[in-house]
Amino acid sequence: IGRAWAISFARAGYQIAMTDINEDNLNQSHKIIKSSLENLADYELLRDQSVETVLRRINKTLSVREALDDAIYVQENTAEVLDVKKQVFAELDKLAEPKTVLASSTSGLMASLFTENLDGRHRCLVAHPINPPYLVPAVELCPAPWTAPDVVDKTTLIMENANHKPIRMEKEIEGFIVNRLQLALLHEAF
Repeated sequence: IGRAWAISFARAGYQIAMTDINEDNLNQSHKIIKSSLENLADYELLRDQSVETVLRRINKTLSVREALDDAIYVQENTAEVLDVKKQVFAELDKLAEPKTVLASSTSGLMASLFTENLDGRHRCLVAHPINPPYLVPAVELCPAPWTAPDVVDKTTLIMENANHKPIRMEKEIEGFIVNRLQLALLHEAF
């Protein structure tokens, strides 16, 4: 999902710093992104931009600190493991500038479960995309009970600038909105 977000934001003109703890994964991700961009170009879905133009906006680094340099927004895409989310968000909270929004792509964990003990928990929320976000513009924005309203507003603006259609939730509910609807549809289909 991180690759799909990188494509979505880079296509919208944002400079992206993509990071991973594994250099091979990072290099492989960059190759997959290039291939995905070529496919999008074939269908004229790069908004009159070349593959090279969009790809140049996506930089890779093994350093989380370097990735956070001048970041206004972070879209975390780690495994759906609570302890991993807690560890990553603790690091992001410690290293990111105080005004940087910290969002998670989680599809099943509420932000309150992994941000409760952070000093900067007011800037954390879930930005759950419908996959892949570079093709499906809807994104659920789900604040934790302590997320500042201006953080949701800022995230909404960033998403809209990236041609997404935010669905703003007022409070946390398990499974968010889309997952709950999808589960009902699948249940009915079965």
